[in-house]
Amino acid sequence: MDTLKRTLSATLALFVVAAFALNPQSAQAQNQPEAVHVGFQGGLAQSSLTGDGVESSSRREFTGGLEFMYNINETLSVDFDFLYAKKGGDQVVADGGANTSDAFNFEEDRVTINYLEFPVLFKLTAPIEAVKVRAMAGPSVNFLTDARENGLSKQQDFQSNVQVNDRFLLYDLAGVVGGEIALPLPGLSDGEVALDGQYTLGLRNVDQTQGFNVKNRSFSGSLIVRLGFR
Repeated sequence: MDTLKRTLSATLALFVVAAFALNPQSAQAQNQPEAVHVGFQGGLAQSSLTGDGVESSSRREFTGGLEFMYNINETLSVDFDFLYAKKGGDQVVADGGANTSDAFNFEEDRVTINYLEFPVLFKLTAPIEAVKVRAMAGPSVNFLTDARENGLSKQQDFQSNVQVNDRFLLYDLAGVVGGEIALPLPGLSDGEVALDGQYTLGLRNVDQTQGFNVKNRSFSGSLIVRLGFR
């Protein structure tokens, strides 16, 4: 995940420099109470699989979707997102032992698990001029849409011909923490462009195969364009 973190840190630094190059009076230092924002976002996520006896390297995939943010007051906002995210891991190694057939073991496999995600994030905005700095945290419910092992929707093995979708739970629960920096969009009332970074940790064992314990985790960075309404 180091490459994505370095890229995100450099871009955040550029946002800060751009913010202070603006006239501070042209930017709103705090949220406008009761304002509603509709946002469009897209970015990259580096994800991996973790758990007891499970190892994997990270893989980089796309994430994106819509968000609806409501400013409760000048400091606190609540954000409802609808996202599509590709997760999983590369070179996944896991052995369920005697309770699991060889058809379900991972041997340096490439695993892709795709989700529709519904995070509910609470955001705190710092009282800083020219740029909005927000910290965020909240839960996310993620629903499985598709899963593949080594690019195949079925596990090709002499012991079975099992659908890969069937081995993973229909939904996952996750915790999300992160932060963002937002700048005003010139000419658009309450509009802003933001860059965020989020760490998502899956809380459930998503593998239904007896003997495995597999959880999702990812670090993502997204560019967000928000339109404001009051």
